[in-house]
Amino acid sequence: MTDSELRDARVAVEDRIEGGRQRDRRRGLVAAAAAAAVVAGIATWQGLSGDDASPSPAPPGPSTAVLSDQEQEFLTGDAVTTENLPGVWRLDNSHWLFMFTSDGGFSYDETGRLSAHPRAYGTYAVDGDTISVHIDGGSAGCAGKTISLRAVLTAKAPLHVLPVGTDPSSCGAPFATQWVLEPVLPVGYFSHYRNVPGVNWDPPAGYDAVRGTWYDLTGGYLVELREDGTYSTITGTTQLSDRGTWSVDPSVTRLTLVSGADSPTCREGDLFVLDNLRAKDFGRLNLQGDLGRNDCDVAWKGAGWVHLAP
Repeated sequence: MTDSELRDARVAVEDRIEGGRQRDRRRGLVAAAAAAAVVAGIATWQGLSGDDASPSPAPPGPSTAVLSDQEQEFLTGDAVTTENLPGVWRLDNSHWLFMFTSDGGFSYDETGRLSAHPRAYGTYAVDGDTISVHIDGGSAGCAGKTISLRAVLTAKAPLHVLPVGTDPSSCGAPFATQWVLEPVLPVGYFSHYRNVPGVNWDPPAGYDAVRGTWYDLTGGYLVELREDGTYSTITGTTQLSDRGTWSVDPSVTRLTLVSGADSPTCREGDLFVLDNLRAKDFGRLNLQGDLGRNDCDVAWKGAGWVHLAP
């Protein structure tokens, strides 16, 4: 099969995925509803956010706001609970990622730093169909704000969220009045993607083309390669699997990750190496490499990563 045929096949798969999403959205969204264009071990929220203490969940605050018929239709689905909410979610077809941890931690970011110095972080609590989020800090500069979110899980997995009683754009994020959040972790929409053979792909176009947040298709991991040369890998609902430093060679054909002393599951100095690094854009940049070394027991192969942010 030629590279052109592979590309066409990949585009067709993505078109089918996007078509399914659009059909699902049309049942519950009004014309102004869509959000503008949202990866093992054991680690707690303080390990992800850098805080020393476990978060105290935000006090619940169910909304009594009267909803329009359109808003009520948008909020048709299953109740959100502390069991089905934890994970990483992507704001519909954008770079914005939201993380709800099982111990009440919350963060969002679109720069590739969801697990380290995100745009905003804090705590959340669930009461009925209301998620109360209290912002403790972050570069958005809105510490102290509390955001009330009405939310439901729809039939095909997206989370429908309706901010009430606050302007979400006041916290450093250009959100629409209604959000559609797609599941990334635990494995969600991106399980539909398939690896395309990359033998005819080109090396990434420099360091900046490699850094960012990637989703590992094979192992179900979120891989954050940050601009300061540090990285984190996240799996499960939000468990931190590994962290350390990363680099690429001058030709940008070899990616090396070195586990740090504070890695939850790997030994200090463990290496993960991808050789013959290559990339191709299928509407969203894809990254592949040949496994050259994997010292740790993390079951990820780097056989196909999809770019999520920034």
